[in-house]
Amino acid sequence: MKTIVQIGSNKGNTDNDPVWKFCQENTPDSYGWELILVEPNPKAIAIIDKNYREAGFNNFTVLNYGASDKEEDLILYVDNDIPGNEASQHSSVYKSHMYKMGHTDQAIVEYKIKCYPLCYFLPNPVEYLQIDTEGHDDKILLGCDFNYFDVDKIQYEHLHLSEDRNSRLLSYLYQFNYKITNKTNEDTTLER
Repeated sequence: MKTIVQIGSNKGNTDNDPVWKFCQENTPDSYGWELILVEPNPKAIAIIDKNYREAGFNNFTVLNYGASDKEEDLILYVDNDIPGNEASQHSSVYKSHMYKMGHTDQAIVEYKIKCYPLCYFLPNPVEYLQIDTEGHDDKILLGCDFNYFDVDKIQYEHLHLSEDRNSRLLSYLYQFNYKITNKTNEDTTLER
């Protein structure tokens, strides 16, 4: 059985969600996979659960936490631009990131979230770890010692990382024998 961990799951069924797409492309086999879906936005939790259940998935866990390099409380900034929007597309622990995405103070809601290090969410082994946290991906990965975890494939969003931060992260992952197998404008995928 495959185990997939996603940090930053949002609503689950968005057109740019690689885990949702991967699961859909591999049905019916994916119905038996273990999915661990981590999302700090409290507005999205019930929607993730509903979307996966309606798509026929039963072996999944939705966790309403954030991830970081250590256990800590952070503020999550969530856009609330659309009246009645049941779950936002944009959230970040960096308010400056929300401004870059065009959100104003009047449209940003703050939530205090509990964050845990990545190792808190990882069973052994994991076939696919996907992270999309709007500029926090490197901090999450740098806080995990992959000597203790058998993770075959890691995909993270480099789009919101500076070149220096991304280089530092790649150097760290190379120490654990990860090699880049794919790179798009937004994401980097590594395998070992």
